[in-house]
Amino acid sequence: MDSIQSAIPYYTAPTSVIANTCLIFLIVFKSPPQMGNYKYLLIGVSIFEILYGLLDIVTEAVKRHFRFYNRPFHWSLICGLYCAFFGFSMGMFVIIFAYRLLVATENNLLKQFRAIDSIRYDTLIVSLLQLFLVVSSLILVLFFGIKCYFYIMKFAYIQDTISVKMKNLQKQLFFALVFQ
Repeated sequence: MDSIQSAIPYYTAPTSVIANTCLIFLIVFKSPPQMGNYKYLLIGVSIFEILYGLLDIVTEAVKRHFRFYNRPFHWSLICGLYCAFFGFSMGMFVIIFAYRLLVATENNLLKQFRAIDSIRYDTLIVSLLQLFLVVSSLILVLFFGIKCYFYIMKFAYIQDTISVKMKNLQKQLFFALVFQ
């Protein structure tokens, strides 16, 4: 059963990429003008689903690789990203159904989303800059944290002159920093 479950992403992800790419093509080139901004929502969902499918393959590959090595940190990072994608997909379903309800009930809120000029590019640029800063900070924290961890572990086991209390203190300070 485990081998079947492990093989599923290798079949479903390429299917998802092909189907969503075709869907994007159809939305862009064949959709009627009456769809309005709903087509941009559908394109966004399709792009997300393509990325989710690719992440599914990466997750399975990483799971297979780390099954043979004891690296729980890397595995938990991939699992966290996968869970974030799953949570985001649930939020996207809410947005799609809320939008469809607004269309069906001809709600006045829908008028705010009529034109593509409603996108605020200055806000988009600031949001992308903020995303870059957060992601780059996270990457740097992970990079230096991992380097620090390996240095402390190597230093603690190589140095015979350091007391057990000092070794434990170094480990505790490192873990306190990680939890902080």
